[in-house]
Amino acid sequence: MAPYFKPVVDLIATHPPPNGSLDLVLQLCQAVEAEHGEKIVLLTRRVVADVNPRMSPPVLIPEEVWYETMARMMFMGEHADLQLLLDWYERPISFASTRKEAITQHWEGMFAFITLPPAKLPEKELDRQFTRIITALKFVLPAHASAVAEEGPVLVPHPSTGELPPGSFGTATFGRPSRSVVLGAGISKLVWSWMTIHQQFLDDAWRQLGSRTKVRGDKLLALRDRWRAALSQTFANPRFNKLARLAQIKIELAKIKYGRSPNHDYLDAFLPHESRQFGFTPYDREPQDEPPGKTAWLVDLFRYRGSQLHFMLDEYGEHYPPDASPRTPAAIHEEKHRKATYAARRKLIDQVEKRATSLRLESEDDLVSFGCAFHKALMGASAAQPLPADRVNAWNTLLDFLDLHLKTQTTRTEFNLDEEPSYFDRLFPRAINGGALMDCGVYAVRLAFVSLSLADCLRSAAYPNPPRVSFIMFPLHVGLIVEIDGFPSLVIHNEILFRLTDEQTKKAREEWDKSPEPSDPTDPALLDQKFLEDVAAQMFLRDVDTPLLRLPIAPVSAPPKKPEIWKAFRTLVVKKIGRLFSPRIEDPNRPEFQFDLRFLSVLTLEKRWHDKTVVPFWNEDCFGLWNRSKNSLQQNPAKREEYAKALEGLLKPVEESYGVLDPNRPPQGEVLPKKIELTEELRANPDLLGPTAQRITVSSRLKNFANSLGPVGQVREHLDAVRKATGAVPEPPFATEADLLSRYGD
Repeated sequence: MAPYFKPVVDLIATHPPPNGSLDLVLQLCQAVEAEHGEKIVLLTRRVVADVNPRMSPPVLIPEEVWYETMARMMFMGEHADLQLLLDWYERPISFASTRKEAITQHWEGMFAFITLPPAKLPEKELDRQFTRIITALKFVLPAHASAVAEEGPVLVPHPSTGELPPGSFGTATFGRPSRSVVLGAGISKLVWSWMTIHQQFLDDAWRQLGSRTKVRGDKLLALRDRWRAALSQTFANPRFNKLARLAQIKIELAKIKYGRSPNHDYLDAFLPHESRQFGFTPYDREPQDEPPGKTAWLVDLFRYRGSQLHFMLDEYGEHYPPDASPRTPAAIHEEKHRKATYAARRKLIDQVEKRATSLRLESEDDLVSFGCAFHKALMGASAAQPLPADRVNAWNTLLDFLDLHLKTQTTRTEFNLDEEPSYFDRLFPRAINGGALMDCGVYAVRLAFVSLSLADCLRSAAYPNPPRVSFIMFPLHVGLIVEIDGFPSLVIHNEILFRLTDEQTKKAREEWDKSPEPSDPTDPALLDQKFLEDVAAQMFLRDVDTPLLRLPIAPVSAPPKKPEIWKAFRTLVVKKIGRLFSPRIEDPNRPEFQFDLRFLSVLTLEKRWHDKTVVPFWNEDCFGLWNRSKNSLQQNPAKREEYAKALEGLLKPVEESYGVLDPNRPPQGEVLPKKIELTEELRANPDLLGPTAQRITVSSRLKNFANSLGPVGQVREHLDAVRKATGAVPEPPFATEADLLSRYGD
């Protein structure tokens, strides 16, 4: 293979000395390729002093040669010399009007040479590539911070065009991106490369975790150390971690291969990309030719990856040291207790490992085998004759594990994955955060099989009845209702497992019973079914009346067979979900066209409100208030009213921003008025319903229940608990960094 600087060699062949010091340029390129630091230092200074890049023949050197030289120097850590080249080099043709803009163009050219590391690298090479990426970030991050400081605050786009004025944060002269935007794009590319390396390390750690050896967690612990060290040098460095614009850099989550609209393919984010390919279509019937994929803020990507690591460490009982060595007697005691907790968890997983097929949980069979073994191990650790409460507690502990598994190992896609091939026993494309991309149908199918299988292995003489698992369909969505003898009902929407406590169920049922409908069935069992359906509707999209259809998955074998579940999905869901509404919504010439997308729109509206309002409220306001107050509350619980008033002051404007109802004026707020408008339009046009719709839910029957859902509802419940407390103030759901929220993303 020819060296990257072959154009320089060719120029020397046609321009023998004296040739404007082309030989110096060649020597510099050779030193860079050999990664000879001392020669690079010497030769960079000679090139900058003796070579004029605008004179012939040096001007004939392709700019790509210079930019690849710079990129290589960035990765190997020759940053002082790289800065000299950035300041010195001039492109033969440039539209930059200032030197700063010219250097911004150099950054763009250099970033073109950031590539993804190859797949399946040996560990030594992985370490080398990883070090190079972190080294590059240590050069780019200060440049980004400097650019942000120079450009000042973000300017507001023009209200009619949506464009930023020239020279602002978003654009420079001639509409070119400003330096902070260019550097942000470079950071994004470097992070993609980092995540590619990280995923290879993580896959190797997963393999060792399933190796049935005593050192099964060693690579996972080593990865945690590597992860923390890298963050401390880059994004967690105090110099950068307070910079909001850095945290808000958007990262493309998925890799898409666009086809003939509306049919496209998700590719795996990691090489080889085609290894986990799956088709999808947008829900919009008039989609863009290349619909944009989902993005996440940089801070949320790192939060997801951190949660992923800690799920594996915590749930599998792999003890890691605390951030600081305990020095006080209380801290020493706490660490001893923590070690004992991890030891007990590891002992439990040892028992699970003996029965389960794998600890890696790649397939539905793995989840079932692990879940059954996990529940049996928990029951074996309880009393000689376990009580029904022990069985429920073990079930809830298992669900806690599955809930975290779904939240840290899967990522919800915003598009509709194809209904073929079968969702069973296949690997789905991964996002750059490592989560397998799934839509509601994939979650529903896989978890229907898992739920029915777990129910079968947990059945006993005391609980002989078969489980009742149903698909529940709403506009452009399918979820699950799971009812297993002796356990609380479970509602599943995508990766979220909703479980109601007995107290929550009691409150919700009392509220629901206060507003009976003429159509309520008289049969108690059917009435219970309707109540649970309405609860499931509010858990999916609160404060909106929605059409629904509940479809029991029956009869199936015990244990179930995957072809049975797949056939039920294809027959019950795929053929009917498009018939919840009248065929009018398919006609672009009618006003009802795409009425079903209105439900998706209000759901998206609430997600945007969550990202803009709820996340900073929870992560900054509530988290900050608790950390300022917790010590004084521990010393003097009487100060809880002061804390409660402060929390109420934070909570009330957030609740009002969602929406409030006042009988004396129209609905106010960012979200609720649109939901009310949608409900009213649906109710005013009964012909919108299709032949499949079972009924329309009545959201007002569960208004208080709906208000208790989500992060804002959790804060309200915490506030009520604080005011009712007679002793110590209960710890809030936002107490630690591990509790911080992530954004849904664009």
